[in-house]
Amino acid sequence: MTTAKSLGGRLAYRPNLERADAQQLLPIFDSILPQSSVDAAAEEIRSWEAYEASPLIPLDQLCHELDLGRLWLKHEGDRQPTKSYKMLGTPYGVYRYLAQEIHRRTGLPEPSSKDIIDGGFRDLVAGLTVASATDGNHGFALAWSAKHFGCRAVVFVPSWVSPGRIQRLKQAGAQVEVVDGDYLAVDKVAADAAAQENWKIVSALASTGDTETPLDIMAGYSLVGRELVEAFPGTPKPTHVFVPCGAGILAIGVCMELVRAWGKQAPDFFPVEAEPTASMFRSKGLESPVVLQVDDEVVMGGLACGSTSFQTWPGLRYASTGFSSVSEDGVADALSLLKEKEGIITGETTMSTVMTIIHAAHDPATRRLMGLDQSSRVVIVGTEGVVDPERYEVLTGIGLS
Repeated sequence: MTTAKSLGGRLAYRPNLERADAQQLLPIFDSILPQSSVDAAAEEIRSWEAYEASPLIPLDQLCHELDLGRLWLKHEGDRQPTKSYKMLGTPYGVYRYLAQEIHRRTGLPEPSSKDIIDGGFRDLVAGLTVASATDGNHGFALAWSAKHFGCRAVVFVPSWVSPGRIQRLKQAGAQVEVVDGDYLAVDKVAADAAAQENWKIVSALASTGDTETPLDIMAGYSLVGRELVEAFPGTPKPTHVFVPCGAGILAIGVCMELVRAWGKQAPDFFPVEAEPTASMFRSKGLESPVVLQVDDEVVMGGLACGSTSFQTWPGLRYASTGFSSVSEDGVADALSLLKEKEGIITGETTMSTVMTIIHAAHDPATRRLMGLDQSSRVVIVGTEGVVDPERYEVLTGIGLS
């Protein structure tokens, strides 16, 4: 049986020497995404029938083994129907595009999502197509959104994406195009096709020059942070929060909500990257984040962006307590450990924060640098549930049928 102490893999950690305080961060955050945009997204998303806050699950046995005060998992794998936090930002991004396009074409005020879903603009919406590069979860949320609102979805995936994830995309109603190359290469193919076909790219990356849609998606993802704030209405609050980081849209969204709500009481904040795609970890002191080429399969596929978004980097550069890069050779063991210790079945990308807190707590130097001790109240965000059951069974040997 895998134990927390015997977990495979490795963690690299770099403290952030450029970290700013809450008062310095607020104007930076306002320049990225105003509070009013987050409030508007939260109001809209919480009106949806499918919306429900994701649970905050105590990990008591693991907490005891790691000698921490409290440990919780913010489990986005329970976010239905997409089994990931993508249910928040991606549909909101699609809705904002459709509402703006309806206004542009008809001259009418932008409709609510309910107006669109109820079919008031059915023929117009049916002629629109949304598209994006994806490693799976964003594409599934895009396909679900398109079906929900009545438009069409085309998703472009790297050739290393698992067959199970591709099949899930097709079952959700998306047209799937498999492309050789890393995520950024696939993103360019998607952008070129969209330009030629007059499709709308709905993506967290502003690679087509559209900077507004990624901010709409960011506003939706920020609701994860708002739910976290609402889960701790009094004191004591969390002391440490760890969030998986690909392009950084979720990470900055959560971080902004924590700092805006709690100010100087905001917890230490740690974005976590997969070692093969650790752009932020390699961007020390740089004005723009490093861009990495990722040609091989990334087990924690949700983090395989190859670069931190230029829109998120100004915030994460100064707001993060430190930057973590975790290797992937411990993913299978971590999945099994979480099931054995806590009875939780979840997806591979969630293991980024699970492995990070385990490695950090067991390494004296990292534990000291992160300020972890018996009084620490730690939240780790898990970004997905099991979206590819066959892959989960291969990695863990645990059958889900």
